[in-house]
Amino acid sequence: MFGRFVFLLVIMISFVNSGAIGEGLTPFTQFNLYSRGNIGSVGAPYQGDIAGVGASDGSAWIGETSINGSGSNQMDFSFYCTGDLTIAGEINHSGLHVGANLLILGATVNGDVIAGSHVSGNGGSVLGDITAGGMVVMTSAYVSGAVNQYVPYLPPITWSYVDNFYITKAQQYREMPATGTPSVGSLIQIDATTLVNVVALDASDLASAWSVTVTGDDGVAVIINVSGMDIDLANMDWQLSDGIERTNVLINCYEATSLDIENTTVVGNVLAPFAACDFSSGTIEGALWVGSLSGAGDVNEGFFSEPDESTKVMFEESWGAIKRLFGEVF
Repeated sequence: MFGRFVFLLVIMISFVNSGAIGEGLTPFTQFNLYSRGNIGSVGAPYQGDIAGVGASDGSAWIGETSINGSGSNQMDFSFYCTGDLTIAGEINHSGLHVGANLLILGATVNGDVIAGSHVSGNGGSVLGDITAGGMVVMTSAYVSGAVNQYVPYLPPITWSYVDNFYITKAQQYREMPATGTPSVGSLIQIDATTLVNVVALDASDLASAWSVTVTGDDGVAVIINVSGMDIDLANMDWQLSDGIERTNVLINCYEATSLDIENTTVVGNVLAPFAACDFSSGTIEGALWVGSLSGAGDVNEGFFSEPDESTKVMFEESWGAIKRLFGEVF
């Protein structure tokens, strides 16, 4: 038995020191902000800045804020949605792709606009072309390019694929066995000691903490699986140390139906595909992928660089072999 144990340890050591963090183009890298439902609501538009590309598989109401977009992730537009979009802020890069009606209220759109139905507005400007499936009626507005009406609309995204991607990833990471135990209390400490690190926290752990520190070398991945239906990230300080990057940190709220973020700066990427997220204030130094979104928090540009598939397979097979050999000890 001892020889088999040494052999398995060799497998684990080999796993820890091989492979790389993948950076393939997936919904983890395409969208800085993604909601499986609406963003904002009538009378309560979302007021937070979005540094990268945003998307809503629903309708969206965006207030006097900015969406910067990003050419680095190979997306053609700064904001996408399947339903109606009302916008009063500024699109700084690459324009808008809207599945239904677009209402521009004094907004400045740098780039082209494509809408599946009507485009209307009062004030503002479009520094590009407008292509609509219905009529284009703009009052006191400037359009620098061509205006094309009654053009058949083709969805640019397979929305069901993207929705299912986030749901599937949340469950896959949930099922990965923990590699360590964080220290909890008012100060939560997570030490990343292997290439892929998985830790489990409960919503109550986060609710009682005022600081979370993740320590690890550059290139390691940390998946923080958070259990609980109602998760509160309020008045909390998040820090990374010893070289680990925010692109390698995932906070996986895999079963949450409610996520409140207030007066905090989260350094890492937040995945909560079933959660109605009230992001009233603060900053996400990374990406945010949720069920629906309201509030006024800022989402800075970021993405999650997943462990590649070969690394995850080696991880799962090695832990599975150890469990079969030693039972529930591990």
